[in-house]
Amino acid sequence: MSSLVSPLEPLRALVVDDEELACRNLKRKLLELGEHISVETQSSASAAVCALRASPPDVVFLDIRMPELSGFEVLAHFPEHERPFAVIFCTAYDEHATQAFDVAALDYLVKPVELSRLASAITRVRRFLASNPSNASAAATLNRARQAGLSTWLQRVVVRFRGTVKVIDVSDVVCFASEGHQAVAYTASDEHVLET
Repeated sequence: MSSLVSPLEPLRALVVDDEELACRNLKRKLLELGEHISVETQSSASAAVCALRASPPDVVFLDIRMPELSGFEVLAHFPEHERPFAVIFCTAYDEHATQAFDVAALDYLVKPVELSRLASAITRVRRFLASNPSNASAAATLNRARQAGLSTWLQRVVVRFRGTVKVIDVSDVVCFASEGHQAVAYTASDEHVLET
C-alpha cells in the first residue's frame, strides 16, 4: 500500500450522476463498505468538471448519460496522461463498456450496483493508486505538505485574477495544477493563474 493512500487516510471519491437518488444510493453503498472512504456527490456534469479541477478526488464514479455533458465528455476535459484520479463508470447501460475502457476507465459498474461488486472496484482503485503514486489526489498531497509544515516556507503567491494582480494566501489554496504552460492555484471559489 502506498504511503499516499493508506488505510488510515480516507480514499476520496466523487460520485457524478444527474439523478440525485442514484448519487445518494451509491454514496450510501460506498460508506457501507467501511473502507475509510469520504464521498462527495455532484448532480451537474459541468459542475463536476469544475470540482474535478479544483480538488481532484482519488476516484470518480461517473454516469454516462447526463443532460449537459456525457460522462465521456466530462473525461475529455482530463486527458488520460494528465488525469490525477481513477475513473469508474457507473451506469444503467452495459453497451458503453468497450468505450469506457478505451478512455482508461479502471472499472465499469452497471446499476443497480451490488455491494460485493463495489467492494471489488474499491480494491482495484487502491491497488491502482498504490502502484501509481503519481495518480494520488493533488489535494491530498497538498494537505499532507501542509500537515508536515511545508506551507510555512511559502505563505503567499502572486496571481493574476480578472485582469489584475493580487496576492493570495497558500492556506486558501485547494490545489495547484499545471495547465498548458502555466501554473494555476484553485481556491474554493476561483482559479488563479500564477505570475512567473
